[in-house]
Amino acid sequence: MSGTPLTQASFEPGRGFPLAVLTAPLRLDMDLTNGKHAFDVTLEVAGTQTLGFLPLAHSSRVEIRGNWPDPGFASGFLPVERHVRGGRFDAIWEVLDLNRSFGAHWIENNVSLADLQDSAFGVDLVQPVDLYQQVERAVKYAGVFICLSFLTLFIWEHLTRRPVHPFQYGLMGLALSVFFLLLLALAEHVGFRAAYVIAALALCALLGVYLAGTMDSSKSGVASSGIFGLLYGFLYLLVTSDDYALLAGALGLFAVLATAMVLTRKVNWYETA
Repeated sequence: MSGTPLTQASFEPGRGFPLAVLTAPLRLDMDLTNGKHAFDVTLEVAGTQTLGFLPLAHSSRVEIRGNWPDPGFASGFLPVERHVRGGRFDAIWEVLDLNRSFGAHWIENNVSLADLQDSAFGVDLVQPVDLYQQVERAVKYAGVFICLSFLTLFIWEHLTRRPVHPFQYGLMGLALSVFFLLLLALAEHVGFRAAYVIAALALCALLGVYLAGTMDSSKSGVASSGIFGLLYGFLYLLVTSDDYALLAGALGLFAVLATAMVLTRKVNWYETA
């Protein structure tokens, strides 16, 4: 820390403060009662998820600019002005002493740690969805998409009048389940997007070949493979969408249900039972 008329000072662990802090001593002959005093502090940090500030002054004004594309301002006081664009952000806070729950003058532990933490504000460097979060999100949809795959196969079976044995349903269920394991294993090496494409293509090709032999029709195999491809393309949109996942999921499920109802509206289930 340096400034005029201060000399350079080194940081040391502080004592008596509720939070763990670094402090730099001031010269005993410094008169800080009148006028303004400028301080210049340079810090290098690594692995920081949150950058926060405590409004201990009578009036605290903080301006932050950064090159993080997804900043979060959920904790503490919200900025009075903020902009996020082009992979960068800037924000301005203005906090008065009237906004906090403790006074301007206190000694050591007279203010609780909870009160200090409640008054803190700043920016969170949010990482919306990483590789493992995407795989976890895909696994959460696993039950729904396996059921949709079985529903698709069941409808296709009755429309083509080519029955599929329960044992064959079981094998395809295992293939659908292994997809998510294959996705995780590949994603750790080639990234989520490439892993998803490879795993989905492998699954659709396997199911297409298997159903072509099961139904003794190459056309059925190609068509069913394409339908499974659409389903897992829809799953990819749900997994990678941050803002519209719920809307896309609701509309997609409604569309699938509507399609199933339209295709089976003339099926006499009493005759097929």
